[in-house]
Amino acid sequence: MALWRCTVLALALAWPGTALAQDDEFADDEEAAADELDDEELDEGDEEAGDDADDFGDEGDPELGEDPPDAGGTDPWAFGPYFRFVWVPSFMLEIFTDEAPTVSNAGYGLAATYRPADSSMLFEMGIGFQGYSFEDAFRATGDPEQDTEWLESDLGMIHLTGSMLWRADLVEDTLGLEYGIGLDFGIVTGTLVRSEAAFSRSDNAWEKCDAPNVPNFATLQGVPYCEPNLSSLGQPVAGSAAYDEMGAHYDVEEERVPPVALTPMLPRVGIAYSPIKELVGKLDVAYGIFQFSIGLSIAYVPDL
Repeated sequence: MALWRCTVLALALAWPGTALAQDDEFADDEEAAADELDDEELDEGDEEAGDDADDFGDEGDPELGEDPPDAGGTDPWAFGPYFRFVWVPSFMLEIFTDEAPTVSNAGYGLAATYRPADSSMLFEMGIGFQGYSFEDAFRATGDPEQDTEWLESDLGMIHLTGSMLWRADLVEDTLGLEYGIGLDFGIVTGTLVRSEAAFSRSDNAWEKCDAPNVPNFATLQGVPYCEPNLSSLGQPVAGSAAYDEMGAHYDVEEERVPPVALTPMLPRVGIAYSPIKELVGKLDVAYGIFQFSIGLSIAYVPDL
């Protein structure tokens, strides 16, 4: 009796402990599973949050109505007028002549400038007019003084203009140095009229001969300036020699003016200033073999 009672008592005492241990193990398993599930949900939440952050960085917050951030860069096109003053100094022409005038005229036109994205290069193209009018004395190299002629020009050039420039920013997006090369090519307009010329000792200047012996001036050697036109036999004849004939010329239009011309700009250097994004002003200078030029332009920069 005592043995089985002890056994029953032992089992009675041990059962709650066994059940409690089994309950503890079951609870531990549930806690481990819950922790693993929480970790998986947290990882998924982090990935979704990262995707949302990427979407916000690329497209802005749609709920707040925000626009995507600006990618930066500059607008590639600019359009506007330009004005140019050309100076052809006499000392440049006198390299090939004995007497030549200084010619200076204004020009104008419209130009478009294109600047590729993320590039320091600019391409300028346009159309314009440049005048080359003057009235003054001209004498070819080696001709005697009495063969000096008076030229009256209203020549001009309707031309296409193009330049390839590089820009170096002095103040970012505001002030820059532009340098490069350019070329004008176009159709020559107007006329060039030739007459004899006479030198006035009293005025120390050349003037036009209106007719033979008018004015009646002579060289220091006594040779008259406004000579008459001579026949093949050396006899004075009325009228004027043709533009392509030897002799005296009075109000004769020169017909050997080329129909087209080009003027290079080697180099072309300027300063560009942009007080606001939509406006650019430029001041530039250029050299073109026989001429110098100074130009001013204003351009509008549309938001394309």
